[in-house]
Amino acid sequence: MRGYALATEKTLAQIWSELTKKGWSFRKSLGLSDDRRYLPPGGSLKGKEGVDYFLGDSSLMSYCRRQGWLAFDPLPSAPHPAAAEAAKKLAAKRPASSISKHPPRKRAAVGKARATTPVRTDAAAVPDSTETIPDRSGDVIPELEDSDPDATDEPIPEVTTTCAEVGVGAGTTGTRSLLDAFDSDDFLDALREDRLFGPLESDDLNVGEDDWLLGLDSDLDGDEESILHDEESNADLEESDTESVEDDTEVPLDEADDDPVTFRLAAADLNRLQDEEWDYFDERHNGQVQVDAAPLYDGRSGPTKAALAYAENPLAIFYFFLPKELWRRIAAETNKYRLDSMDEVAQGMRRRAREKRLTSPTTTVLSVEEYRAKLGRKNGIQPHEIVRFIGLLVARALEPRRESLSRHWITRTEGALSRGTFGQLLSRDRFQDIVRYLHFNDNDLQGASGDRAFKIRPVVQALQKTFFRGYRLGARISFDEGMVPMRHRRNPMRQYLANKPNKWGTKFYMTCCAETAYCSRIDIYCGKADKDETTVAQKAVVMNVRHVLQGQPAQRLICTDNYYTSIPLSHKLLDMGHMHVGTIRSDRKGWCKELEFKQKRRPQSMPRGTFRIAQWRTHPEFIALNWMDNKPVRFLATGCSTQLTTVNRREPGGAVSRVPCPRLVKDYHEAMGGVDVHDQLRLQRYSIQRAVRMRKYYKTLFIGLVDIAMVNAFIVHKLAMRKLQKPVPTHAVFMRRLHADLLGQTSDDFAHGNDMEELVTRPLPRQPHTLQKLEEKNKAKTKNRQWLCKVCSAYAGPGVRSFETSYFCAACSRAKRGRVSLCNKARRLDHGSSLTCDQVWHQSWRNGTAIPPEYQDKIRFIEKRRPEVCESDSESYESK
Repeated sequence: MRGYALATEKTLAQIWSELTKKGWSFRKSLGLSDDRRYLPPGGSLKGKEGVDYFLGDSSLMSYCRRQGWLAFDPLPSAPHPAAAEAAKKLAAKRPASSISKHPPRKRAAVGKARATTPVRTDAAAVPDSTETIPDRSGDVIPELEDSDPDATDEPIPEVTTTCAEVGVGAGTTGTRSLLDAFDSDDFLDALREDRLFGPLESDDLNVGEDDWLLGLDSDLDGDEESILHDEESNADLEESDTESVEDDTEVPLDEADDDPVTFRLAAADLNRLQDEEWDYFDERHNGQVQVDAAPLYDGRSGPTKAALAYAENPLAIFYFFLPKELWRRIAAETNKYRLDSMDEVAQGMRRRAREKRLTSPTTTVLSVEEYRAKLGRKNGIQPHEIVRFIGLLVARALEPRRESLSRHWITRTEGALSRGTFGQLLSRDRFQDIVRYLHFNDNDLQGASGDRAFKIRPVVQALQKTFFRGYRLGARISFDEGMVPMRHRRNPMRQYLANKPNKWGTKFYMTCCAETAYCSRIDIYCGKADKDETTVAQKAVVMNVRHVLQGQPAQRLICTDNYYTSIPLSHKLLDMGHMHVGTIRSDRKGWCKELEFKQKRRPQSMPRGTFRIAQWRTHPEFIALNWMDNKPVRFLATGCSTQLTTVNRREPGGAVSRVPCPRLVKDYHEAMGGVDVHDQLRLQRYSIQRAVRMRKYYKTLFIGLVDIAMVNAFIVHKLAMRKLQKPVPTHAVFMRRLHADLLGQTSDDFAHGNDMEELVTRPLPRQPHTLQKLEEKNKAKTKNRQWLCKVCSAYAGPGVRSFETSYFCAACSRAKRGRVSLCNKARRLDHGSSLTCDQVWHQSWRNGTAIPPEYQDKIRFIEKRRPEVCESDSESYESK
């Protein structure tokens, strides 16, 4: 059901996203005109305007309006039957005197404009008290469907699962979430079927109008003038921000930041709540509000079985989050960009040679064609070289040479300073080529995409998939923004966050586990396209929670800070089956103004921990709190306890004291630190993004994303080692091992297609196909006969004899009409895999039906000629 004051027709951004899927395209404006030219499928600029092409946004919108394409899909005329039935039951359970116990207080009359504002649309009732809040620990968040080409792009679908719908129709029985496939013994099948790249999600908030998108093109303003200048430049640094606001200054709200148009509560509801519906209790009567906490999810949480299978080896868990498929994609796009840029590079080489000849007459200047031919003789950049490039950045983060990056390639010692070692692993020219040409998406497709994060989209998509499949979130979820520090003026997505240690950079929305700081999802915030665009902050909370919990039980506690917290957001999360706690700003609509203290800082006469509390009369699970620490701190909570407890707070002299507070304050302190801890691990020690600075914003974003993935890898590695009761390495030890493994990668490591299977670091569960040992003796009757292992024969090089074994698979032998002998030992530890030949055959090669093409000619199946032997073998195959 759509909220109050929702737009009556789609915007240009929404309809253009649909049109591009149908084959529409556009051409840039000509001359001084600002009007783009829009082309339907089969259209032409040589045809008739208004038929074969449309000039300007207004012309296109008029045509779409005539066709009826701007209208939203019809809304359901009646509520969901299950929701209506559950609402009736909840209303029947509600005490008849619940309102009479709390008579409305007299307030000033509401203005005329407010009185004529429509009230909120009918919705399923919210439970009246925590006693009536159903236990939704078994309820399931609906799974998100794959993007439909014909689907309408809306910010947040308003037809959502309500409290009543969740309570009636959902359950874990018979429902298998997407995450369950990665948390089962058959996770390898799920990994094979998972696709890292695909169409942009329809609810992605970075889909915008194309005129604003053009500012992100690397060939226009907002990026460097040429691909030849990736080196560090002091001219690109921002001036010192000593005149900036103080760290404790609140970040200004975006325009319409508290506009609840996409949420179920309308403006009239919030105004009525603020004026009439809060029951306020001051310092002397706050003990009258006694609310118990709602039950939270208490099911399984932590790394999935898929992640744990790779977690012991730093290299394996690195490739779990940054798969080889991604590095192949990056190498392909990098080489395409290198070829497309070859003419510009050749012209730059000639220009610099001519400039050098002015001071050095002996300098040879070649023609542009000769320089281009020289560039064409270079080999293409390989995936393992980009992985080595990352390994060198890790090495620089561990042992930086602060004078300059080039010092890592010096060839002589200088006093106590050792010579550089990078040249032994990657030449300086090759390193510079990777820095210069590094690319992630096809520029030719950017114009029609409407995606503000187009340059880095494949990497973001891959990490969203791998982060999700690697971890099952627990009861407490922390949502906050993270920052990839960048202080370059050429970054079009640059944001300023006063409360962050690194105030300038690109902002990410991060959804983290509150206990371990594992980041389950990231979303880039690219900024507002124009002043009319509604805020994305509170929508981002809802969408990211939906994504990370799709198909999983509800009843989680979502924790946000005052930038995101609002009453409509808490109401929306409660509809989804989740509790919410967060600090809140006093200017949010619906906030109880009577809670405010007159003092901005705690006076000495006021005990630390004094608080005022308010409760929503018709929805008592909503608690508003103003708690006096050294300064007033405002909280909004649903489903949290108000029982008194204490928190540890530091006094001005450094001593730690226990300060009294309601339990919801302690819940906030325990749950809010997930994103901050992740940022500390990422930025304060071994950040490769801080080890090198590039002038192209999307390259810096990529390095920052790799940082996030490596922190997740370290967290999972640490949890796995602790679970196995093995020594838990420090962050530095983990990074040191990882960098050595990355630098050891060669082209052979990317030659085979069984990327995920080859990296498994722990034995996998046995499959229905089991090995049997043939008790047939050799001619001397001294030992069992052995045959060449099929997998070892495939991997053996020229002139190398394969291993022999007495074990075979009877089922596969019948299917292949010949003995399938397989080792029951792991033979390829040098490739980073502990899979046995049995597991390679049955899991990686799917019982011999998916043998890699390069190995198929090396494996032969020959039936025995003698009938008696065949009979014996057949009987042996059938024996158990």
